[in-house]
Amino acid sequence: MLLSTISGNLTITPEKACENFPIIKKAGFGAVDFSLSMYAETDSVFDLPDSEINEYFLKIKNEADKNGVIFGQTHAIYPSQIVGASKERNQKRFDIIKKSIEITAMFGSKYIVIHPIFCGYADAVSPEEEKKLNMEFYTSLIPTLKKYGVVACLENMWVIRNGKIFGAICADFCEAKNYIDELNEIAGEELFGFCFDFGHATLCSADIVKSVNILGSRIKTLHLHEVDGSHDNHAMPYTGVCDWGKMFTALKNIGYNGTINFEATNAWGAFPYEVREQALTLLSAIGKHLINKYL
Repeated sequence: MLLSTISGNLTITPEKACENFPIIKKAGFGAVDFSLSMYAETDSVFDLPDSEINEYFLKIKNEADKNGVIFGQTHAIYPSQIVGASKERNQKRFDIIKKSIEITAMFGSKYIVIHPIFCGYADAVSPEEEKKLNMEFYTSLIPTLKKYGVVACLENMWVIRNGKIFGAICADFCEAKNYIDELNEIAGEELFGFCFDFGHATLCSADIVKSVNILGSRIKTLHLHEVDGSHDNHAMPYTGVCDWGKMFTALKNIGYNGTINFEATNAWGAFPYEVREQALTLLSAIGKHLINKYL
């Protein structure tokens, strides 16, 4: 079972990829969750001609290949669509996501995490309108997903109001299950799965074992990170309130066999760049401990 870490800005350019893929591998990670979300909507690599975009990301892939690191999953730009934004702006984001699916396949990865469309608490649309927006959005991606053989993973989301965290779209795991099943039925094949975000689920006071059981084999990817109960910290395990034993026991119960992916950006991002290797090594050691103890 491969350990994975979100790559964040460590591999955002070919030069940084050359510098940091050896460190990621040495720390004990065999895979990354590549952060396509790090590239801005404007003034980014996605504004280049198509051939130059491909050349740019092929250089990054080559650095991963040199070091024996695979792309377990990628993460698309977010928000996926901005409710209330201009049609032109949302079309640009949609085009970036479609290109990101192509890049995911070029990386040799099967999975891309694409956030559902949702609003802040005060601006929320009706449940019916939210469902309509998301079904139209995801079904519009089906031809691209089919073309490149990539599975889009929805994710459980949250919103905040007056300092209080509330569950947003797909935080109700029965709703998430229904989304995936309906979309796959429309697609006629398995083109949709789920990225279970452990930190988000904990923030929303979810019953972890029950939630994982509801989704079962629909869980294709993971975002494992620590929270303090009030903030989406994305921190190192065992530094907050998450029940890691319950999470890994639940994964064992459903026979999960994907990568064990940490979205713990603060685990290394909060430290000076010079000690990123030591921070990543500690994160890897914790991951190995969890795998050995529970899986």
